[in-house]
Amino acid sequence: NGLSGQAVKKIYEDLAKGRLSKLADTLVGASGQAVDIRDDLKRVAEEIPVSIIIGDRDEILDGSEMLDVSPMIAVHHFSKAGHMPHWEALGEVQMILKRKIKAWA
Repeated sequence: NGLSGQAVKKIYEDLAKGRLSKLADTLVGASGQAVDIRDDLKRVAEEIPVSIIIGDRDEILDGSEMLDVSPMIAVHHFSKAGHMPHWEALGEVQMILKRKIKAWA
């Protein structure tokens, strides 16, 4: 399981446009990440199930912040993944999503 060559090509084409760099500049200030959505996620989790998928090798987000989320939020840690666990551990992420969808049905 992984991304097709066509999908990877599209990702690189999008990266070349610089949109992600602009987004990163907006979200990250001089002292680090400028956006904290934990309170927003807590409010959402009071209404619907919320899960966070995080790679423990993420060099962009601090995984320790996931220890400070509402207990109503399920946190899935991927020890061998970085910032994109949905790419790096596609099969496992798909399994989590399938289970969530089945539980909601």
